[in-house]
Amino acid sequence: MNDIFLKNYKYFKNFINMLSNYYKNEEEKLFFKVLSDDFLNDKYGLISKLKNEINASFFKQTILYKIFSNSLDQDKNLKKDLIFPVGINLSQYEAVKNIYKNSFSIIQGPPGTGKTQTIINILFNILLENKNKTVAVVSNNNEAVKNIYDKLKEMKLDFLCTFAGNSDNINKSKNKFLDSWEILKNNYINNIKINSLSEINIAENINLLKDFNELNILKNEEQKQKKEFNNLLYFLQSLNMDISKITYSKKIKKILNENKIQKLKLVKNKIFKKEKISFFQRFFLKISFKIKVKNLNELGQTHLNEWFNYKLAELNLKKTINSIYQLQNKLNDQNYDDIIKNIKKISMNKLNQKIKDRFENIKIKQNLIVELNNKEKIQSLSSYIFNYAPFLLSTITSIGTYSNLSYKTVDYLIIDEASQATFLSCLPAMARARNIIIVGDLKQLKQIDDENFKRIDKKLLESQIQPHNKELLISNNNPINAISSLFGNRVLNVILQEHYRCHPDIINFCNEIYYENKLIPMTYNLYPDNYEAMSVIEVESNSGAIRQNRSWVSESEAHIVSNLLEQENKYNYNDIGVISPYAEQSKKIKNLILSIAKDIEINTVHKFQGRDKKKIIYCITQDKVSNLEFSANSNLVNVAVSRAKDELVVVVNKRICETNKNNDITRLINYINVLYKGKTFFKQTIGVFAALSSSNYEIETQEKKFNGFIGETSEYIFSKILDKLINQIIDIKYIKHYNLKLVVKNQEGFNDREKQFINHPWSHLDFLIFNKISKKPIIAIEVDGQQHNKSIQLWRDKVKDKALEKNGIKIYRIKTISINGEDKIINELKNLIV
Repeated sequence: MNDIFLKNYKYFKNFINMLSNYYKNEEEKLFFKVLSDDFLNDKYGLISKLKNEINASFFKQTILYKIFSNSLDQDKNLKKDLIFPVGINLSQYEAVKNIYKNSFSIIQGPPGTGKTQTIINILFNILLENKNKTVAVVSNNNEAVKNIYDKLKEMKLDFLCTFAGNSDNINKSKNKFLDSWEILKNNYINNIKINSLSEINIAENINLLKDFNELNILKNEEQKQKKEFNNLLYFLQSLNMDISKITYSKKIKKILNENKIQKLKLVKNKIFKKEKISFFQRFFLKISFKIKVKNLNELGQTHLNEWFNYKLAELNLKKTINSIYQLQNKLNDQNYDDIIKNIKKISMNKLNQKIKDRFENIKIKQNLIVELNNKEKIQSLSSYIFNYAPFLLSTITSIGTYSNLSYKTVDYLIIDEASQATFLSCLPAMARARNIIIVGDLKQLKQIDDENFKRIDKKLLESQIQPHNKELLISNNNPINAISSLFGNRVLNVILQEHYRCHPDIINFCNEIYYENKLIPMTYNLYPDNYEAMSVIEVESNSGAIRQNRSWVSESEAHIVSNLLEQENKYNYNDIGVISPYAEQSKKIKNLILSIAKDIEINTVHKFQGRDKKKIIYCITQDKVSNLEFSANSNLVNVAVSRAKDELVVVVNKRICETNKNNDITRLINYINVLYKGKTFFKQTIGVFAALSSSNYEIETQEKKFNGFIGETSEYIFSKILDKLINQIIDIKYIKHYNLKLVVKNQEGFNDREKQFINHPWSHLDFLIFNKISKKPIIAIEVDGQQHNKSIQLWRDKVKDKALEKNGIKIYRIKTISINGEDKIINELKNLIV
């Protein structure tokens, strides 16, 4: 029985035991005893009889019951007195408000939109309720719940938390309560200062937040339109068009209207259809654009279309600038930061007053200390602990070990990073809460599940639990998809739109490709207008990606990354992250920069999810489009790009750049190239044989023929390196294609087949370096091409190496895919000659 199954076997056994606590009469208890026995006998048995019993016996307040019965609370009483102690924006306001409208709520949090901040605000609003309500925050991994805890600890409110899960977490909670709960609580309360601030109605400020959002949307649109306008202008100039004849002054008029844009579109359509242009339309062109229809007809259809697009882009840009101007005038007396600051202050006042009222006079009872020291009773103390710490932090599976944690104990369940969980794994947690808030992003990386676990998931959902729309739950077993499929638009679903992490150019790639332009970058005022946040390093090398330990490695890209890090002078090393889709590539880069590796975080994209750095170097690794299925995965590319706050550098093989096939890697490369008109597109050649795959190939071939060189082009390239070597060491010379048998005098210990190969007239050394006075051989050189990975060639190389060694001749092999430069090769040969 594998580890995955064992883990879930124990997990669902606890689930059954927990459900049995809901039943009071002997008949129901007997049913669950039989069910438990069946479970022990049949590893896929689990809850086979549960369907017929659950509607009659399950407490209807739980989320799990509502899922099975397809029932949903609607129009709950809306809580009006909301607080936002850690900040607010329009999306977060809607997300917090929604949790009081019905028992199901979904919050989709794209990268950098304040997902953790939203969860913290929700926790504080639940704490503010008059009844002492409790909440469990669970996730598929420890890192997500740790982020919540770290934020609370930063605010010195970690005494509000307790941990479920493994013995380490339980002991951590126990020890914290015994040793420091009262100290932490008292320290916080004693430092509370309730400020005398004028009350502000948060709801009344929402309209101002809407205006500020609209302003940022317009600024984002302005940047896009400027780039579109400049690209069209750049294109027209590249056609050598004399646009001075068909354009007017670049001065922007203050007042523009939609009518002018529509008129231009109408004229454009008429010209393309070769319809008659009216007098008024001719007059409009002459007055507005200083252009006659005759001039337009002279441009030709292709150029005419580009000119119209150029003028429409210019008009749209002016219209956007005018809208920004008007909105800025409207908000002239308002300061966004001041509004947020005041809301946070008022919110903290209310939160502190609540904490003081609820906890000031609470002390840990002596009998609780005795109970906490009783190991057998640790797991049953959650209801007691909640009186002291209302926030339970746990992984999804760990919360299932709390067998006495009933629905009465948890009023709200928050599932963080829900895209990484399975619907099935959340069921026991859902059986312990009356309200659920599901937080995640379906556009980011999902959990990598064991295939056996996937089969168990489907088996359980098919044969054990039969909820409404079962097929939807099986095919979309992520909790966000499952609940959305089950309840449709009856579940309130908010997308956090305001983005605070990345430079607008960086996040706008994700915005356009993955988020349907719903994100609102809020970082425009942090960077100068000419800031170039993204670049591409196109690697030209004969060295491609190779398979290694079920992963992939590109030595050439790894060396490029190493060089970049060694030359870095803008950022501190701890502000830089290096990511790759492959673990072996990350390991390779670490090994190349051992001296500084401890300061630079180098990891896979999967391991970097949830993290960010000022500068990210994104190493694609693959060199063939046919191998990009994994590394060009949409979720993976989305996560990779959105890790960079200020600067993203994409290191990619030339062959990927040159392909015409569309995937998310090539879309990213094209996006950067068009965005900056090629100004941030750099080429790096690595390895002396890179010429074989470049435009130099034909030059080298022609030069080889001109000089009468017989042999492979790679050998010709290497001969030029040897020419430089013998200019530096006057005692040596070299000869090409030297017969092997002439240097292998001693052939003892070789079998007949090996001797036949050694003495064959075609068996030769690519190069032989010898002392030009004594004529004594010094080094044999072999230039190994792609065919050297074939079994017959490997055998020949082995025999050749053995024969040379037996005769005291050094051998130097270099692959045509080598990334070594000319100087390094010459130095290596010098060391062998000495």
